[in-house]
Amino acid sequence: MSLVAEWKWDAKSPLITTGLYELSGPKGSIATKMLAFDENGERYEEGEDEEEENYDNTMMIDPVMESSGVHMISFKRISGDMATSFGLVDSSAQWNADIDVASSYFSLDLVNGLFGQVNSNFIHFEMVGDIARDDVTTMMVDFEATTFKIWIAGEPYASCTGVPKGSYCWAFCSGYKDQSVQIVPTPELKDWPA
Repeated sequence: MSLVAEWKWDAKSPLITTGLYELSGPKGSIATKMLAFDENGERYEEGEDEEEENYDNTMMIDPVMESSGVHMISFKRISGDMATSFGLVDSSAQWNADIDVASSYFSLDLVNGLFGQVNSNFIHFEMVGDIARDDVTTMMVDFEATTFKIWIAGEPYASCTGVPKGSYCWAFCSGYKDQSVQIVPTPELKDWPA
């Protein structure tokens, strides 16, 4: 199983080098969306409306996971109450693409608990409950069992099966500026119900 120490935000991402995102906190564990862009991908000038949503930013986490083994990551929302997603995306997903259109992915909106699954065969979303800002969210992908599971504050939350074979990364996406997510140690988790 992958250890939390292995997971690091992709510091070489154009989202960092362009200033759209900033890394901070212990060992650069916090990713914050710093700037707002309009629907055409143009940066807002000082004084313009920066509340426009734009989800065309997929901040990846290293390393890439190939289709083997069990991988787990934990994180929590540090700031912001607007739509913010975290999930598993195809490693070929573009940095300036919406996480919700990255091929073969599973994601969770960290504010309203909207859990989504998209691959070449179907799209599925379901509301599974609100998530408090300080709640630690844990995600696990098991490539051998083709399962994807989520715990919130150590409690089983949502799961699905049928993870396609491929090359994946954990990723974060926010529609608004000043939204932050931190990679954190995995808490004690309750067993998944049989």
